[in-house]
Amino acid sequence: MPETIVWMTADKPQGLMLAYLDQLESAGVKVHHEAATEHKNELVTIGYRLYRAHRAARQYPDHKIVISDAFDVMLFGKDFEDKIPDDYVLLAGERNCYPDSTQSVLIEGPTPWKFANGGLLAGTSKMLLKWAEALQSHPLYWPSLNDQAFYNSLLVRGRIPFTAIDYSTELFYCAYQEKTELQFNQGVPHNTSCGTYPNFVHFSGRWPSGEILSRYHSSLGHTVPRTELIEINIPFACTIKLEVCEGCKAKLVEQGYVLERS
Repeated sequence: MPETIVWMTADKPQGLMLAYLDQLESAGVKVHHEAATEHKNELVTIGYRLYRAHRAARQYPDHKIVISDAFDVMLFGKDFEDKIPDDYVLLAGERNCYPDSTQSVLIEGPTPWKFANGGLLAGTSKMLLKWAEALQSHPLYWPSLNDQAFYNSLLVRGRIPFTAIDYSTELFYCAYQEKTELQFNQGVPHNTSCGTYPNFVHFSGRWPSGEILSRYHSSLGHTVPRTELIEINIPFACTIKLEVCEGCKAKLVEQGYVLERS
């Protein structure tokens, strides 16, 4: 079976990223993490997203690749490789038609997760190349367009070439506008609306993660870990804020960061 890699772009850890990296490491998943500095003003454009897909596919030939947001995603479980398709690209679905909500009545789908979300996608390296080239040659393609605006404009017209939306959240679950259908059975996420068990949970649109993660910990009989907002001073760069648990704080201290309560 081809090796699987998760590719993400971020200049520095924020949000849930440290916990996400711990989950990926525990699952034995290889991670490619690169800085966003060179493209920081283009990260959500379709031009950058397809450029990144090209790079990932060429750098990791004969791999299965998940391209993921970094700050607002969590991984549950580790045996998800079989859910990554060989002959198309799987794109996360969400409830929200972003950025043009007026298109929502024109897009059909079998579940509420019928609109495209650009924060999670998966496919083989060979398929990612074919997919990216097809989208770059599409008449509606314009590199500076928001990626989700482009995807949803294609869905209005019927389909995105070489793409399937993860309507039933088999692999990807976008939590935006969540209505408590995501429950956990001994730590395993269960979309009770679709009867599926997604692995990647994306708190897109700044959707709060606390309630869902409390369900996760409760399903395991855990006391929900206490977190606190801290500031990290990165010398000669900036100060960032993170909400972290004690374990993540300890790791940051081990790495030499100076932490202050915010």
